[in-house]
Amino acid sequence: MGKWWSRPLRVLQFNFEDKFGLRVPNITSRKLIELAKKMNVNTLVVFFRDAFGYTYYHGSTVGKTRPGLREDFVRRLVEYAHENGIRVVAMVAHTANKLVYLEHTDWAQVNHRGEPILLEHAPATGSWDPEWSQLCLNSPYRRHMVSEVEEAVNIGADGILLDSLRYQPDPERACYCKWCRERFRREHGYEMATDPDWNNSVWRTLWDWRYRIVVETIEELHRVAKKKNRDILFMYNSHPGGWAGRANRVVELARDSLDAVFAECSESDFEPPGFIAEMVKLTRAMLGFKGKVFASRNIFHSLKPPRPAPIPTIKQGLRETMMAGGDPWLLIFSSTLDSIDEELIDSISEVFKEHEKLEEYMSGAQPVRFAGIVVSNTVRDHYGRLKPYLYVDETRGFYYALSHAHYPVEYVIDKDIARFYEEYKVLILADLACMSNEVLRGLQTKVNNDGGIVASYQTSFYDGHCMPAGGFLATDLLGVELLGEPITGDWFYLVKTTSHKLVEGIKSPVLVGEPRRNLLESHMLGNIVPVRPAKGFTAPLQVAFPGYRYGQEYTLGRSAPPLGYVGELAGAVVGSSTVYFPWRIGANYWLGGDPAIHSLILNAVEYVAGRPPINVNAPSTVISEAWRQQGRIIVHLLNYTTNQRILSAGFTGARQPIPGYSTFLPMHPVREIIPIPSVTVEVEASMLDGTDNVVAYSVLKGARFEAKLESGVFKVDIGVLGEYDVIVVESKS
Repeated sequence: MGKWWSRPLRVLQFNFEDKFGLRVPNITSRKLIELAKKMNVNTLVVFFRDAFGYTYYHGSTVGKTRPGLREDFVRRLVEYAHENGIRVVAMVAHTANKLVYLEHTDWAQVNHRGEPILLEHAPATGSWDPEWSQLCLNSPYRRHMVSEVEEAVNIGADGILLDSLRYQPDPERACYCKWCRERFRREHGYEMATDPDWNNSVWRTLWDWRYRIVVETIEELHRVAKKKNRDILFMYNSHPGGWAGRANRVVELARDSLDAVFAECSESDFEPPGFIAEMVKLTRAMLGFKGKVFASRNIFHSLKPPRPAPIPTIKQGLRETMMAGGDPWLLIFSSTLDSIDEELIDSISEVFKEHEKLEEYMSGAQPVRFAGIVVSNTVRDHYGRLKPYLYVDETRGFYYALSHAHYPVEYVIDKDIARFYEEYKVLILADLACMSNEVLRGLQTKVNNDGGIVASYQTSFYDGHCMPAGGFLATDLLGVELLGEPITGDWFYLVKTTSHKLVEGIKSPVLVGEPRRNLLESHMLGNIVPVRPAKGFTAPLQVAFPGYRYGQEYTLGRSAPPLGYVGELAGAVVGSSTVYFPWRIGANYWLGGDPAIHSLILNAVEYVAGRPPINVNAPSTVISEAWRQQGRIIVHLLNYTTNQRILSAGFTGARQPIPGYSTFLPMHPVREIIPIPSVTVEVEASMLDGTDNVVAYSVLKGARFEAKLESGVFKVDIGVLGEYDVIVVESKS
C-alpha cells in the first residue's frame, strides 16, 4: 500500500496574513473544516507558525500563541480534519520570523552592507517598516527550525511544508552575517567575495555554496520529520516562476529528500494563460519526474486578497494544474473568507470533483513525450548570471511556440538527459550555453539513433562548469564552422537561399530584433553568432544586414531599419536530423510573437521529428496536454478563449518628457469563456493497442464520439468545447 499522499490530493491552503490577527477571533477549526468539505477538499495546509512569529496552538515552546484564538486552533483542526478524512499539512520553518528577529537580531541575514535582508521587496519610495526580515540558516536559528518541525509532528500534522525558506545567492539578497562569514572562512580558508565576478573562482564557489546551505537545511529537517513519523509528507515551496528561478536549483539538488514540491504560482495573473501548467511541468523536470507536484491558484486576483477573482479565472487556473499532471491547490487568505459565497464554493467543488473523476485516468499515466526542452540551472546561474531572464526567455519562447500549436512539450533538466533522451522525438537546446561531456555524449547518441536536435545561439560555448570552451563543444553535432565572436546588434534580416522544409511558408526577408526599441536595456534579440555550415550541412537561411543601425521613420531610432545587403553568415544550419539557429529565436518569439518566427520553430521541429502523434485542431487560445495510459490516449482541452485579458505594453521603454496616453500593463481577470465550435482531436493509430473497436468519449461530459480512421490517424470531432474537457481515445479488447 502506498503512502497516503500517493492518491490525488485537492488542497486548500488557508493563511492568516494580517499583522494583528484582526480576523482570528472569527475563524474556528470547524468553520474551516466545513468549508473544506463543501469544496471537496481532502488536504488542508495551514500556518502552525506564521511569518510574524505567532503560533496557532497553545503550549508552544518555539513561539508565542497568536492572541485572540477562540480555541486551541491547530490541535482541534487536526482532530476534526481526521474525523472527516482530511489531512493537515503544517507550514513551519519559514526564514521569516519577526518575533525571533526582534529577540535575536544577530541571527538575521544581512547583505554585504550589513542591512537586513527582507522576504518582501521594500517599495522604491516612502518609509517602510520591514516586517519579515530573513533569519540565517547558518545561525542558531537552524535549531529553532528543527524544534518547529518536531513540535508540528508531535501535534499530529500529516505533512510538513517548508514555506518561504529563503537563502539566496543574488548580491542584494545574499547573506554576509557573522555566522556565514565564519563558516565560509572555516570551510574554504578565505573570505567571502562581495563583488559579483564570474571570472573569480571565489565568487563562483560562494554562489554554489549558498545552494549547499539550503539543501543541507532541507535534508536535516527531512531527517527530523521522518525520524518522528516515517509516513509524514515532506515538501518544499519552490516558487518556480519567482525569485529569479533560483529555488528550482534547490529542488534539483534536494530532490532525494522531497516527497513533493509546492510550485507556488502567485504570478499567474501577470503571466500568459498556461503559466500554471508550465510551472507544473518545469517542477516535474526538476524532480526528475518522480515525486508529487502541487501548483496553486490564488482565490483572489492580482494580489488583492479581500475579494475573490471571477469564477472562470479560478476554475481555469486549478484545471491547468490538473491537466499538466499536478494536484490542484487553492490559496485563501483570512481576509477573503467572508466574501466567499455559495456560487464560488460550488464552482470550486465542481473542479475538485472533476479531479476526483479523473483519478482513474491519471493513475500511472505518462505524458506523450514528443518535444523536450532541455533546461539547466547551471546555465541560468553561471551564464545568465544577474540577468537570468535573458536565458529563461529563450526557453519559454520555444515552450509557448510549441504549446500554441498544440505540440506535446515538456521541460527536461540537463543532468537527466542520459536517462530520458530516448523518450523524446526532438530535444531543444535553447541557448544551452554550458554543456558537460556527459550531456554532449547523450545528445550525440540521440542523433546517431535518428533522434532530432534543435539548438540556438551560444549552445555549447561553455563546458559543464560554464567555463569558456574556446568555441563550440558541439561543433560536429551542430555542423557549424565558427567565423568569429558573437555579433552584438539590434536588428538583422533572414533571406531564403534554397527551398527546404525549414523555410516552407516563409516569406523572406524576415526581420529579427527588438519588437519594441527599448532604449533602457537590450534583450539581445539582434545578436548573432557568425557561422557557416560545415561539410554535409546546409544553410537555407542567410543573414542580411540593415542599411542603417536604426530606422529613420520615427525619432530616437524606434523603428526597424530597411534591408541593406546580404552577407555570408548562416541564419540557420541544417543537418540530416539537426537544426541550429545562431540567434535567439526563442526569445524573439517570446517577446514579439512574430508568426514567421513561430513558423520557423515549428518547421524546425517537424523537420527533425515529424508531426506529433497527437494533433488538436483548435485555436491557440486552447491549451492541450496529452497523456498515455495502458492503451489509452487522454487529451485535456482547456479553453482560454476570452476577450477580457488586456495588454497595453507601451510604445517604447525610453523615458519620455510627458507621460503616455494611458497607463501601461493593465491586468484584467478572465470573466467569461467563449465556446469553440468544431474542435477535433487526431491520434496516430500506432499510439493505441490496435485499430479494432476504437472508442472515443468525454470523461467529464459522458458524451461518446466517432473515431474515424483515415490514413493511419483516428480523427475525433468533439463538437463544441466549453471551459474544459478530457477526451479519451482507446482500443477496447
